[in-house]
Amino acid sequence: MKNKFDFQRFVRVLRLSWQTQPLLPYIVLVAAVPLLYLYFFGDARSMFVSLRNENPFLAFSAYFCIAGWLYAGMAYSELSKPAAAVRYLLVPASTLEKWLAKAVLALVVFPLVTWLSFNLAFKGFELFSVRFFAFRYSAIDWYSRDMLVTFFFFYLSLPVAYASGLIWKRFGIVKGFVFVFVLFLILFQVIGIGFEKYPYDSGQGVLLQETNLPFLELDCDDATRRLVGLFWLLAAYVPSLLLLAASYFLIREKEL
Repeated sequence: MKNKFDFQRFVRVLRLSWQTQPLLPYIVLVAAVPLLYLYFFGDARSMFVSLRNENPFLAFSAYFCIAGWLYAGMAYSELSKPAAAVRYLLVPASTLEKWLAKAVLALVVFPLVTWLSFNLAFKGFELFSVRFFAFRYSAIDWYSRDMLVTFFFFYLSLPVAYASGLIWKRFGIVKGFVFVFVLFLILFQVIGIGFEKYPYDSGQGVLLQETNLPFLELDCDDATRRLVGLFWLLAAYVPSLLLLAASYFLIREKEL
């Protein structure tokens, strides 16, 4: 059973994982709504706010990423408690089914719940602000480049939070956040050094100056474009996928 995948058994494990999932991320979703409203009220009462300002996008990005990473880091919270860990590990299902059930909730279900929660809160504020402030935001463009950047970095970093709860038993999500923060600091330092060494007007083709997000167009030659693709493969995609795969083997090791 440990080496086989059965769809009906997976559905039962998915239902069990849903019933026993951590409640703190949902509390954060609800508790953050008044903070969102306070943030939006500043625009509603301002006389100099633009209709197309970026505040809804910024609020959604913080709401989506913080709640999503928190949930992923707490996906295996029962393993930090001996009695709950024994019950979870003794569930009659394969390691793949247990891991996949948690992954579906962390990577698909909860982000969708977060997106719906923000939209409901945003619509609620709009109804209130139109009536009392004669103010409303323009509709959020969910396919804009900025929104794609948010989703890109959210899912690129999600395996760090997902694996942190298994790597560290205590305060795993906090340690995962610290780990990601340190990595971003190192990345910005490296990029900063590259730009200082090769100024914009040097006329030299520097990879750090050409590196862009992979889904954006690059105005460069094919060789540089391949190097940029290789950069993202080795610096982002491979580490992220390795962490996601490592979470499966960590669960498997605990069951052995």
